[in-house]
Amino acid sequence: MLSKLPDVVREKVVTQLRHGAEGMAAVKQPKLLLSVLLLSVVHWGLIGISIQCSLWAFDIQADIVTVSLLLGLVILSTSIPTSPGNVGTVQLAYTLGLQTNGASASVIVAASVFYHVLAYVSVLVVAVLFLSQFGYSWRRLKQDISSKNP
Repeated sequence: MLSKLPDVVREKVVTQLRHGAEGMAAVKQPKLLLSVLLLSVVHWGLIGISIQCSLWAFDIQADIVTVSLLLGLVILSTSIPTSPGNVGTVQLAYTLGLQTNGASASVIVAASVFYHVLAYVSVLVVAVLFLSQFGYSWRRLKQDISSKNP
């Protein structure tokens, strides 16, 4: 089946299939697989809570099914190649997920921007906390960067 593809495309497909097979090696390690699955569920749960918070912030009423749909759309929208920071695709996910919910388009976009800020700021705060735990400071980071880029 792949023989009908151009060489360049076939090589890329084969490479991706190999990478997928290597990634599936976790299935052979039940502890690792369980850890990955558990962390994925926790991650998705935190995203869902962030989505719900963004809806509450703009008084958008949504049941668990709608939030779950929105969660799936947001995860999908951040998984596809797009602009830096997924600006636009997250807003589209919110618009698609909430279009029949009765909220105005401007409120839906505002909620999506709030979610976006909430998601990025929380990651930055955790990163700064971890950096400080490892002995980094803004000054040290600037020195490290400037020494690598003369």
